[in-house]
Amino acid sequence: MAFTLKMSAFLSAKFHQYLTEEFGEQGRNAFLYGFRHYANQRGERIAQRCIREGLDMTYENYIRFHEVIPSEAMKAIDEPGSSDKISYSPHYISHVHSCPVGNQFLAMGASQDAIDTYCQHIDIYVCGGFNPEIDYNVDHTKMQKDDFCVHRVMNVNVDPGKKLSQFYDHAGPFPYIVANFYFSMREALVAIFDEKGAAIADRVKDDFIQEYGQEDWDEVAKYKGTNFGVFFDATRE
Repeated sequence: MAFTLKMSAFLSAKFHQYLTEEFGEQGRNAFLYGFRHYANQRGERIAQRCIREGLDMTYENYIRFHEVIPSEAMKAIDEPGSSDKISYSPHYISHVHSCPVGNQFLAMGASQDAIDTYCQHIDIYVCGGFNPEIDYNVDHTKMQKDDFCVHRVMNVNVDPGKKLSQFYDHAGPFPYIVANFYFSMREALVAIFDEKGAAIADRVKDDFIQEYGQEDWDEVAKYKGTNFGVFFDATRE
């Protein structure tokens, strides 16, 4: 099966479900910690690639070096997102009406808190890993209000006429990003809950295999032991 953005939603919903069932509010806090750990690593890799090219740590360059490479298979399976750009300067504001991740949460019957926790934090955490001085806000998610998410990046003065071509050199394939999510969450949960954390991660792995198959899990598992805090090294392939 092709790797898609929906897999991130699947892992997130399962981790959130099992953690909150087992540990309540403590489990929710653990989920947020592990989720931030994963997302910050993604932002740090974007920063490293940007600095490598001798560029400034601006929001425009954050967009250019964003590392999710949309394969043809991903485009075919993931429903296209829909958003409107409301403002470019001084604040960059967008209204997101739909996205593959949100659609997957709904299809799974994920809890309201699981959806809001992911959608409210993912972009803030990734951008924070890139440059914590960028003031990225998600005013609300579409499940909370107005039937769309509001993203507001303060004082970035984006040029609406400037085409931001994506720079994918040293960006990992999507199985690498799925592995980053799973293994960084596992690392955090084992640190916090020891054997119980490992058991929850194993349940999520089993669910992933049941949903997507052993072959896809093997693509994820080959990145076990990777240092996700540094950008992708193609020599591993």
